[in-house]
Amino acid sequence: MSIHARGKITDFDGERIRAPLFVQRYRVFATPTLVLVGPNGDPLGPALVGFADQDAYAMELEQALEHTTAQVRAPDYRNALARRPH
Repeated sequence: MSIHARGKITDFDGERIRAPLFVQRYRVFATPTLVLVGPNGDPLGPALVGFADQDAYAMELEQALEHTTAQVRAPDYRNALARRPH
């Protein structure tokens, strides 16, 4: 998706929103930007922004995935998510 798009996209809750609002919500200012989000659409860590070297990016991505996986498996995260209204 272009960070300059003007149309609507489907957000994580199934609602159609304008692309600029989505970009602003996740603080996307450059491409590529990868934001790992939980089931409720909340970011689970800092965004991965840019790409300089394939090996460095792969290592950053692996670390981010390990961190976010541990986060969503933690009992306190699951309990908080279960208490949120749907």
